Amino acid sequence: MRGLSILFVGVVLGACGNDHKSRHDNDNDIIDRDSPFDPVEVAEQCTVSANCEDGDRCTENRCIAFECVAIPIPSDACCDAITLFEENFDGTLNPNIDLSSANEDALWSVVDEAATSSPPAALYFGDPIARTYNKGTQVAGTVTLPEIELPKDRKSVLSMRVYAAIEPTIEYDLFWVEAVVERDTTVSETITLFTKRDLPFTAFQDFALVDVPLDGLEGEVVRLVLRFDSRDGNANGFEGVYVDDVRVEGLC
Repeated sequence: MRGLSILFVGVVLGACGNDHKSRHDNDNDIIDRDSPFDPVEVAEQCTVSANCEDGDRCTENRCIAFECVAIPIPSDACCDAITLFEENFDGTLNPNIDLSSANEDALWSVVDEAATSSPPAALYFGDPIARTYNKGTQVAGTVTLPEIELPKDRKSVLSMRVYAAIEPTIEYDLFWVEAVVERDTTVSETITLFTKRDLPFTAFQDFALVDVPLDGLEGEVVRLVLRFDSRDGNANGFEGVYVDDVRVEGLC
């Protein structure tokens, strides 16, 4: 939920006089903690707005003075979504999720990860002990979600938290999402929905909320597949890919 103007944020900060670097309040007095215009002590909840994204599509989430603020979006398009599938990897893994890898040097597995937005665990690709996929060889793996029948009367979206601690170049260390469309129990088509190019830059720095629209698949039975492939064994001195809070929703 982004797009709120920088001007608006600036007005909020200026109007409240909440400048944590200033020693004077809006009365032009030395801060003595006895005026309603004195800056308040705010625990550091965030440093950038991406830290505050809560997945609510009807709010604009902003980091203001190190505090997360949710601002309602006045739109008739905002309504409750239908949850078709979800997995947060914090308990027993859904048995219908298939994890596979090209070799045992690096693979998809559930690991403890306190840094995610919903600890204690997340899905991870790499060596789960060393926390790297730098194994001197090409490594690859897939995560196949259970079969989902998408509604005919609304758009659907795959949302997830992604931290891509991988080589930033486009040609190598690829992460992408496919939809395997099934008709009459047979695979009829495999469609690439999302590639590494589509990742927001914040996903290379920390967990970021990523939306993958499932446009054109209304009414279809699909299996969504998350893939990682280093393509070679060179320049792989990175931590790996973390995925959490996977959800498929039918929107308004």
